Amino acid sequence: MAYFPLFIDLADRRVLVVGGGDTALRKTRTLREFGADVVVVSPQFDPSLLELAKEDASITLIAREYSEEFFSGDLALVIAATDDPEVNRQVAEEAKRRHIPVNSVDDPENCTFYFPAIVKDDDVVVGVSSGGKSPLVTQHVKKTIKSVLPDHIGEVNREMGEYRKKVREEVPGKEPEDQKKRASMLRRKLEELL
Repeated sequence: MAYFPLFIDLADRRVLVVGGGDTALRKTRTLREFGADVVVVSPQFDPSLLELAKEDASITLIAREYSEEFFSGDLALVIAATDDPEVNRQVAEEAKRRHIPVNSVDDPENCTFYFPAIVKDDDVVVGVSSGGKSPLVTQHVKKTIKSVLPDHIGEVNREMGEYRKKVREEVPGKEPEDQKKRASMLRRKLEELL
């Protein structure tokens, strides 16, 4: 069964990533793009992850083996990204027990959410999932979406947001004809910007 796509605000929310390799690095970078405070736990870290943490104070590296103690405090999400399936399973089980959404990399059965392939331009975000079945399909769809989106769609979105406020002030009514007028004005502006 397909998972329901849900966009959540991660700004200044704590996310636990267990693992210190390339996958943990990629997940951490993506989570930081969305403003999460990322705590990464691993006995060893990829050199690029060490460098990233030096540059970004919102990334905390803890050089230790995983234990349940890292679940203390308020966590928005948990990512199990080690190369040890047993550790990933333990992380997933603890997250599930605490009702915290968890993604266990390359282990769909232990996920309560899938980490999507993401196309992002400012506030315009598209998440793509194959239900954990085929990362290649997901990457293909992501690449296709990127190729058809206008390069400046984030800027268009910002301008449309400002214009929408202006239109609501100019046509404040709630009658159907007011709604139609607002929709028509917004469509014309979008066509102009695109």
